[in-house]
Amino acid sequence: KGVQLAHVGQCTTLKETEECPTSCEDASNEPVCGSDGNVYR
Repeated sequence: KGVQLAHVGQCTTLKETEECPTSCEDASNEPVCGSDGNVYR
């Protein structure tokens, strides 16, 4: 199945999904919450 970025910041319950941009070059290096509920850098 794999892991996808759910949102930037702490994990919370999300009601709708957001589309990911095609390029991540400008993305900040903040912790992010994965769709599996784990936090990644």
